[in-house]
Amino acid sequence: MVRGKISITSLEDLRAGLEADIKERRENGPGIPKTTFEIIQELKPLIDDMRGDGWTDVEIVEALKKRGVDISASTMSRYLQKVRGVKGKGGRRPKVQTRSVSTEEVSSSIKQEVSEKKEAKPVKPSMANFESKEPSMDA
Repeated sequence: MVRGKISITSLEDLRAGLEADIKERRENGPGIPKTTFEIIQELKPLIDDMRGDGWTDVEIVEALKKRGVDISASTMSRYLQKVRGVKGKGGRRPKVQTRSVSTEEVSSSIKQEVSEKKEAKPVKPSMANFESKEPSMDA
């Protein structure tokens, strides 16, 4: 092809290609790449489900990396805190309970534990039951 000139078939191919691009963009959106934060933001419910099923952050990150999302576990955790609206360092996240527990169950369990500790009072050593024996001279 000569520079500055285009053949009719090439022009038709170019037009068809551009029309296909326009159609694809209308159907699928502009195709602007998402940031890693936006990806984590959209996947938050799925990541929370994975954590609930016992996945560690490292395992989740490995699964994301297999699918082209390059992120570390600490960055993912920080992004999730931002999505949740947690300010500053959130510290450890609470343990996920494997079964649903009512507040009444927790309250009665704590009360039972407290009463058991009260009943099992430590015995202080006393001299009341001490019997003294005189040293024997048998030797």
